Amino acid sequence: MPPPPAKWPSGRAPARAVESAAVHVDVKQVPVFFVLPLRQRVLRPHQSVSEVGFEGDATGTHFAAFDTSSAIVGVVSLIGEPPDEGGTPSWRLRGMATESTLQRHGVGRALITGLLDFVARSGGGALWCNARLHAVGFYELFGFVVTGEVFEEPDIGPHVRMARVVEPSLSDPSPE
Repeated sequence: MPPPPAKWPSGRAPARAVESAAVHVDVKQVPVFFVLPLRQRVLRPHQSVSEVGFEGDATGTHFAAFDTSSAIVGVVSLIGEPPDEGGTPSWRLRGMATESTLQRHGVGRALITGLLDFVARSGGGALWCNARLHAVGFYELFGFVVTGEVFEEPDIGPHVRMARVVEPSLSDPSPE
């Protein structure tokens, strides 16, 4: 977990189904094997599906955005990490991917909103990710701030570490 900036932005966002101008999706918690094909196709096309698993996937929480025909059109994973010295929960967002034909149509917004809601209902805490440079503006819309220098992920491209704090909610984190 990166060291926190002097003042971390915070907040929470509720969501289940999200209607945007172009597409309606339902975000649901799913087993990890649901997220792997889209993760591979969008984020790591140079690898096979069997190679795109992340450390922590087995115990992580995974979300998929389903369109009206029940096709998975977006995915994201959330990996719980050890709390900081003060006991604050820590989470890592990984593998955010949207079908290329539906990017900029609200699918990513629905996924991140559902993920933030889950983190809030799970006690909140520090949330961080390694963002591709072209996605920095997207994450900033949700309160993330850049907390590190640009670095290169081999075969993938330039990334930067981003983080924010999610305030806790009193709601139960179990899916409906």
